[in-house]
Amino acid sequence: AGSGGGVPDKDEPKKANEAILEKVQPMKDELISMSRTLLPLLFGEGPYILTVVVELPGSKGKEESITFKLEPDLMPYTTLFFLRQVDAGLWAGTSVIRAASHVIQADPRPNMAAFKQAGMTSVAFQEYNPEFPHKKHTIGLAGRPGGPDFYVSMIDNTKNHGPGGQGNYDLPAEADPAFGTVIAGHDVLERIHKLPTKEGNFKMLTEFVTIKDITLQR
Repeated sequence: AGSGGGVPDKDEPKKANEAILEKVQPMKDELISMSRTLLPLLFGEGPYILTVVVELPGSKGKEESITFKLEPDLMPYTTLFFLRQVDAGLWAGTSVIRAASHVIQADPRPNMAAFKQAGMTSVAFQEYNPEFPHKKHTIGLAGRPGGPDFYVSMIDNTKNHGPGGQGNYDLPAEADPAFGTVIAGHDVLERIHKLPTKEGNFKMLTEFVTIKDITLQR
């Protein structure tokens, strides 16, 4: 006698993922709407320009800066999430830990406890806007759920970090949030990108770059 189970539908996982994403869409829309309201109330009308002060290994205390421009119109929820971290001073004293071929990645260490205490470790959902893909020098959130680590794309990562690019996660159709662009300090980025790394695919820096602070230009 047959099992009666029928032939498995190879598209079933994809359909299940799509059903989950559709179910949570109203929640996402509400969070996006709330973020659009809160951004100007908390941080002014923008534009939102951030100064990232870093100290490279062996620089003998020399501070250098990189400038980010965030995308509140296209990515309001993630912009609000990151600005709240910045406003709370959470990124002061953290590190750039990775210089892979495709990204430079920042990490809360050694201050992860402060992020957890503030309840700002990760986003509630993976916001993504196809009008703002992961082009070179854009800023994205790493992981699922995204955060607190963020990265700067050193190549065009539209495919690798866009929808369906990270298939090892539970909902492979999702994307990393891209929410800003590096607009100054590209020379500093390039020097970080060339720093020595440890063996292995992750390309962790032999010596971390210190993020002295990230501040919103007023």
